[in-house]
Amino acid sequence: MKTKFLLLALLLSFTAGALTISLLHSHHALQKEISALNSIPLRDDQRKQYFQKAEAPVQHLQFLDDTTLLYLSGNTLRRMALRESRPETVFLGHTGPIQAFRLSADRKRAVTSSTDGTLRLWDTRNGACLAVSEPVDTTVQPQWTLLHELAFHPGGKTIRSADMEGFKTWRVSDLKLLSAEESDLLYMCNGLLSPDWKTLCIPVLEEGFQVVGCRDGRTLDYIGRKSPLAYSPDGKRILAANLDTGAMEVWDIDPAKAGERRSVLWLYSPEIPLRDATFSPDGSQLVSAHGDGTVRIWNAQNGAEREILHWEGHKADGVCFSPDGVRVAAYDTDAREICIWGAFNWIN
Repeated sequence: MKTKFLLLALLLSFTAGALTISLLHSHHALQKEISALNSIPLRDDQRKQYFQKAEAPVQHLQFLDDTTLLYLSGNTLRRMALRESRPETVFLGHTGPIQAFRLSADRKRAVTSSTDGTLRLWDTRNGACLAVSEPVDTTVQPQWTLLHELAFHPGGKTIRSADMEGFKTWRVSDLKLLSAEESDLLYMCNGLLSPDWKTLCIPVLEEGFQVVGCRDGRTLDYIGRKSPLAYSPDGKRILAANLDTGAMEVWDIDPAKAGERRSVLWLYSPEIPLRDATFSPDGSQLVSAHGDGTVRIWNAQNGAEREILHWEGHKADGVCFSPDGVRVAAYDTDAREICIWGAFNWIN
């Protein structure tokens, strides 16, 4: 009798073990299948659309609303409606190349800076120029460094620009220069101003970048071997990356905790050169653009890669989210093309 019980116990144990192994194999097979599905090129997916080539290389783009793009092409700013066949709206006025453009919080206005030494304020709905600043003296410093970085104040009444000389603050209504703060520290070409105006990132050539407090110019942190790419919408985090390897990292930026290392999130590196990355409008997602034509969506809370989008035969030079966070637009500078994916419905 005992022998029968022992044989039965062994049989049940073997069956349970085999079932466990079978379940593990099924789980791994399912994971591989899901991974394969996430990597399928979206050649025939209706979410993906191609648009006609721009007249000049595309350099930067942002969504105005969920169906309208504002993008920089050559020396002009252009507005393109995605669902309408009407011609693009061209924002004309600058006499030199545009360095940067930024949108106001309500996206009804845009500000541009140019090597002609002026800022211009635009109505994004019709392309009308609302104000022009007095030209900055272009003999003081190289033209390509003028008024390079821009940010609307959260209150919407002032704009701050930054360049090799320091900060300048402008009144939005007429772009009158209100103040200028000179500093040897504020080398802001290719730098970033936070949306809340509390901090800025200053690249240190071939070494990384400094995070500096805007009020006193005090260095809050130094992040080595990475380039600053984007602030989160609330200005409390910054996305930094090694552009050669594609490795990305999110840092907490808190002026009250100067000098403390606060890396809060590592993102898996696909070991593909990175060209651009940014947060979604609500800060919950990240999107990255890579030299192999892939656009990757990430969870900004835990670093999980959510989707890989393929743009065959292209390189993705820049990328952005729509205001509702369910569309992604990328551009290929040399090909002069813009590509849009949409209808995402991620669950946090």
